[in-house]
Amino acid sequence: MKQFLGIKALTVVVALALGACTTGGPQEPQPTGVGALRVTVSGLPGGAHAAVTVSGPGGYVEPVAGSVTLAGLQPGSYTVTASPVTYQGVEYAGAVSLASVAVQANDEASTTVTYAPTSTEPGTLDVVITGLPVGIDADVEVSGPGLAESLTASAQLTDVTPGVYEATASTVTDGPDAYAPQVSGSPATVAAGGSATITVTYVHLDPAEVGALQVDIGGLPAGVDAAVTVTGVGIAFEEALIASDTLAGLVPGFYDVVAADVAVDGLTYRGLVDPARALVAPDATAAVEVTYVPVAPADGDFDSAPGLRAQFRNTGGAPVSLDGLPFNAAFADHDVRGLQVSDVIGTYDDPVDYLRFRLVHGEGATTQVKVKLECETPGATPERAVVTDLAGGHYRTVLCGQEQTVTIPNDGGASTFKVAVTGVSGPYFTRYTLSVNAFCFQECQYVPAAP
Repeated sequence: MKQFLGIKALTVVVALALGACTTGGPQEPQPTGVGALRVTVSGLPGGAHAAVTVSGPGGYVEPVAGSVTLAGLQPGSYTVTASPVTYQGVEYAGAVSLASVAVQANDEASTTVTYAPTSTEPGTLDVVITGLPVGIDADVEVSGPGLAESLTASAQLTDVTPGVYEATASTVTDGPDAYAPQVSGSPATVAAGGSATITVTYVHLDPAEVGALQVDIGGLPAGVDAAVTVTGVGIAFEEALIASDTLAGLVPGFYDVVAADVAVDGLTYRGLVDPARALVAPDATAAVEVTYVPVAPADGDFDSAPGLRAQFRNTGGAPVSLDGLPFNAAFADHDVRGLQVSDVIGTYDDPVDYLRFRLVHGEGATTQVKVKLECETPGATPERAVVTDLAGGHYRTVLCGQEQTVTIPNDGGASTFKVAVTGVSGPYFTRYTLSVNAFCFQECQYVPAAP
């Protein structure tokens, strides 16, 4: 799977259908049982993420973004803290019902984090409209939380609900003269008790004058041609570009810029255009940026049809490495003590890699599996690998570049890991390496798997 950069985050969700777990590798002394902690988060609007941290014995630190059950916990005292969260202009403070929680073996403790806004005081939104002759009305629409306002001139909107507001504007005419709008500052966030400004500047499209459009193109390997087309909106103009250029002598008006995908060296690059429609004003130069980013083509794996199956047991074969997903049908195809897989994912066509592992346990009360996530694409920094069980129990969060030891209860038998490698936000493209050390007893020495 291959895809882009945008940076933000990479999440590996490891779901385990537990059956039994033993101990792989040289292990620390094992407890007779593990416990769980249910953290219930409420009070935040949809789309907002909590900022809760749970810390406990042995340096355990786990970030929590929403309601979750933390499973596989060593018995002991755990501390729960909640930091303020700001979402769409409103700050929310979290109150923890039980900040210090005692987790016992074979039991589930619980605590609740309730968020509430620290203030909902109304704010002010200023919409400044300029550039039109006296007596000519603007055509501006402003929308936001509980607001839909049509404006023909500058206005100050008071007592608005804190949140995000957006303005759109249309071209207006005065006889034969046309005036096109340029909107800046939208969307605007009005904080509780605060203010924000959106500006709409109308430009006279004088047909006797000309303007220019500068198109900056980047992101492709050296020597590779872009595939960009510039087309006039209601204007008879079309130009194909293979590299950055400035188009001069343009009739004032709007121009659309479109970038087609470019394939090179087995990788597809997609062009991100900002803005996709540009206003060329008389005697002025507008600017558009086209940034090509690699994208991962869809490889056809799903949660129900994973791209990799493997089995871990202490009598399995030597640890192996895989480059890409083999789409094998049986766990026994890779019967090993550890496994490392490298692949790429990205926004658009292939946002997730689905992997599945079977773990055969021994006689210990718990099994410790080491999970490591490495991010190899320069500029792309995935955030975390989240390890859970199939029932939704959350074991650990593994940050990119870290290795965590995950303690899994042994219910007597075998368990199945479901691993989903994905990004948190986009656009993103990441080449990752996921390593699972189940029974290497020391560091796994991975060798390429036989074809």
